[in-house]
Amino acid sequence: MHELSIICGVTQALRESAEARRVTRIRRVRLRVGRWSGVWPSSLRFCFQLLTADDPLLRDAALEIEESDDAELLLDSYEAEAGGGAGDAGTPRDQNGPQDAGGQR
Repeated sequence: MHELSIICGVTQALRESAEARRVTRIRRVRLRVGRWSGVWPSSLRFCFQLLTADDPLLRDAALEIEESDDAELLLDSYEAEAGGGAGDAGTPRDQNGPQDAGGQR
């Protein structure tokens, strides 16, 4: 079940991005999963729930999965709250572009 290791990489990337932006809670996470990626969206959802249930940063986050017709697997974006409760949106990206779901660029 490689979906578990994928979600481990996703949650690690979210934690790193949230720490850099002083985010206290992530409300929504968006992944893009290609039909040819060899990944089951239902397994990703199960693993996400399993790994985030006791995580203060992610426990209430909704996981949205957009399916595409290729082989991509991409952590697209997230919505979060900063320390003061104000809304924020983030993407775990830098000048090299978005991260794949394993944390690679």
